[in-house]
This record gives sequence, C-alpha cells and structure tokens, in this order.
Amino acid sequence: MDAWWQRTTSWVHWHHENHGKALVWLVGIAVDGVCDVLAHRQVWYYGQPALPDTNDAKEGTMSETTLDTTISHDELVARIAERAFDRRIFTVYTNTRRVLQRSVKGQYPHLVAVGKVDQRVEMVGMVETVESLHDLDAAARRWRSLEHLQAAMYLYVPRGYCTDARTLCLRQDIRISDFRHYWFEGDELHVARCFA
Repeated sequence: MDAWWQRTTSWVHWHHENHGKALVWLVGIAVDGVCDVLAHRQVWYYGQPALPDTNDAKEGTMSETTLDTTISHDELVARIAERAFDRRIFTVYTNTRRVLQRSVKGQYPHLVAVGKVDQRVEMVGMVETVESLHDLDAAARRWRSLEHLQAAMYLYVPRGYCTDARTLCLRQDIRISDFRHYWFEGDELHVARCFA
C-alpha cells in the first residue's frame, strides 16, 4: 500500500504542477493488501488557471466560485435572497446565524419564500458554500431534514458543484425541486439554474 500511495501522491503533485488541478482519491480500508477506492473528488487549486469540468461546461471552475473571505455566509444568504425571488410575489425571510426570521414546521432553512396572496410557504432554500460541502454526509442530513416541509426546495451551491449536489441527492434519495448555482464576477453576485 505504501508504494501505491507514493505513486498516487507523485501523480497528484505532477498533475497539479502541469495542469493546475488534481484528483484526490478518498481511499477505503486496505484488506489483505488491496486498497478499495470509494470515491473521487476534483480539487481545484487557487492561483493557477483551472480548466472547467468537460462534463458540464456551464459550471465553471473553482477559482471562479470560491467565496470571498470578506463575505460571510449570512451576507451571502441575504444577497441570494435579494436576487433569487420576485419580491412582487413573495415575502422572503432569511435564517442566518445572526437572526432567525421565519421557521417552517420547527425548521430554519436559509431562505423562506411566502406567497403574498395566500401567505403560504411556497419555497425554501439552502445556501451552501465550498466549506459547507466538504462534509457531504452532513450536507445530506441538512437537506433531508427539510423534505417534510411541503414546499418547493431549492438548493444553492457554488458554481462547479451542481453535478456533485445532484448526484448526492440521487444517491441519498433526497427530493430537491431545483438546483441553482451562484458565482461572483467582481462584487456582482450571479444566480442561475444549474440544469437548464
């Protein structure tokens, strides 16, 4: 196993230097000297130009989607709430670390859209970041806890994570109404559907 690991880490280092990205393999327990690969994850390194995933050209690269350290998750939730919902139709509430504005059946999704006419909760949304998606099991638990809310559930992920989020939901049988991705161009936030 040590020889395999050395070859793998050498390849990762070489691939990163020559292509600006590397594949990191999550490895299972070695049984009888055989190591099972459980899954893989692309990791995009900052500073060098990264190439978009050829499987989904609309998603872009991690270097374009990294949440600027000057913007907090709370501010990101507020900015997505401003851009993602038609304020003429919905009253939009945000639930952040600082302020919980609206619960839905005892849960506090990041975004809650209430119809102005019938005052029903029509949509809820979860806003994820690169950091919050590092632990995919925890992300799946957060999303699953909102399934019983009887409202359309939207998932907002950084550009470059649409396919991963959808795959996780399919594997875990989590029902999401729509996947949206966001990215920044300078200070301007953009939000769009992942799969048009």
